[in-house]
Amino acid sequence: MNTHDAALRKVGGSAKLSANQMLNLSRQGNDVVTMFALGAPPMQIFASQAGQIYDALSRGREVSRDR
Repeated sequence: MNTHDAALRKVGGSAKLSANQMLNLSRQGNDVVTMFALGAPPMQIFASQAGQIYDALSRGREVSRDR
């Protein structure tokens, strides 16, 4: 394997979401759909979910760095 292939594999591996991130994102997606179905205004949905979605994504990176 040449250095180009190794670099691509490293980037591809770091771009993947962890299982925990996917679980958290699916839960947040469910919250978004539920709030929308109940008639919540889009800005309320954004305000209540944006921080949680960011947290779900950032926590996965912290966990993977520790390993």
